[in-house]
Amino acid sequence: MNNALLTSIVFSLAASPAVAFAQGTTLSIDPVYAGGDATFHIDSGTPKSWLFMCYSMSGPGPTTLPRGLVLDLSIPIKQLAPFQLDGVGAGQLGPIPVPASIGIGTQVWFQGVEVILNWNLIAIATNMVPIIVEQMPGPPPPPRPDMVHIQGGTFDMGDSANVGFSDELPVHSVTLDSFYMDAYEVTNQKYSDYLNSAYAQGTVTVSGTSVYQVGGSGNEICYLSSGLSWNGSSFVIDAGKANHPAVYMTRYGACHYANWQSREDSLTPCYDQTTWACDFLADGYRLPTEAEREYATRGGAYTP
Repeated sequence: MNNALLTSIVFSLAASPAVAFAQGTTLSIDPVYAGGDATFHIDSGTPKSWLFMCYSMSGPGPTTLPRGLVLDLSIPIKQLAPFQLDGVGAGQLGPIPVPASIGIGTQVWFQGVEVILNWNLIAIATNMVPIIVEQMPGPPPPPRPDMVHIQGGTFDMGDSANVGFSDELPVHSVTLDSFYMDAYEVTNQKYSDYLNSAYAQGTVTVSGTSVYQVGGSGNEICYLSSGLSWNGSSFVIDAGKANHPAVYMTRYGACHYANWQSREDSLTPCYDQTTWACDFLADGYRLPTEAEREYATRGGAYTP
């Protein structure tokens, strides 16, 4: 604030106790970045009430103000612009730029004061939310040079020509966001690089011509044939087949490779190597969905 501004508001409040239905007001804040933005969210408040957002850089309180209102903030308490909650008692303030002068690692404590304009003025304090100003996330890394950009769009997915199987029906419309995809299938060279790295780290083992995961779900990763083999100490590529596509890998082996390549490029792996759930929000590599693969293999054609 202006601490006097909030104090003057509180001085005008009647002595009525806070009403029960307003005491569930909650505050949450999006991640706060130095030089970036912060957004404040209010839920479970009183419809059409006003919310005065307060903060302190001095730590938690409590601080008792006139009429008995208690804030979990220490003086000096500062204030952001007030805003009105909507018809269901929710609201949002921001995004508000965070001053660049607030350095990374700075801790700030936020709390809202809900002012209910009823027969008597009633003030309710929300929960207090401490935050630490974080580093602004950098731009996403550029795609690998052997990937191509697939422009998003809508297409009719399925067997439009009636030459496939029953599980390719019914034909239906699918809309996809843009994405990047390998221009070529994973080569023997790339897959052997992964296998040799995994063997050196003790995460795969070889039994005959099969390669298995060590730990996690323990699934078979691939069957060594038509380009790759094991010489007793490392995985080797058949002569002249370095750039041939790697074959006979299982789905688990493909996911392992995607996780390995993600880590090599300092990205977050998408796959849990025990449950094999895919985190589609991670920035690492993953297999294309069925819709993405069909859309990409059409080469930009939207018709059958």
